[in-house]
Amino acid sequence: MTNNVEKVAGLPEQQQPVLALREAIARMSDSVRALAEQGDYEALVRGLEPLQQVIGDLRIIENEAKRAIADTMPDRKVTVEGVGTVERRLKVTRKNWDSDELLRKIVAAAVVDPRTGEIPTSPIEAADRILQELRACLPITGSLGWRLTALRECGYDPDEWCEEHRDGYTISLSRSKGAL
Repeated sequence: MTNNVEKVAGLPEQQQPVLALREAIARMSDSVRALAEQGDYEALVRGLEPLQQVIGDLRIIENEAKRAIADTMPDRKVTVEGVGTVERRLKVTRKNWDSDELLRKIVAAAVVDPRTGEIPTSPIEAADRILQELRACLPITGSLGWRLTALRECGYDPDEWCEEHRDGYTISLSRSKGAL
């Protein structure tokens, strides 16, 4: 593939394939727009699966490059001229939280004042303390993904507690038998 790509003056050899890929992506983007203007959704669908495969392949290459960079960096933090600062950090994945017990401990500590041992006299004060502690430990933000079915089962209408924005569609592609 690299042999067929015209070399760009001053661009390092290792960046030539990336340039060719970016040019191909620009052509593919033009094709998607043209097919959309023609209303040819079937051609767009046929092109989606190979596109998803290429994206997956690119993720594999990206991860390989990141591993190689981490393995070959002389220090935890380096500066690469013309690029910027690169920092290597240990990746930690946490799973299987004992969330019930952790929440129980957080709520208990929030209800009883840790300095005085006092318990709030009003339910609102207790709820405020619990909420304050939970906000400090959980990502309770506007983007928190609530469980809609559970909310409905508890008698809460999700639409009363959030803003809903319909923005595009999710497209799922399932292979049919005999498809490539």
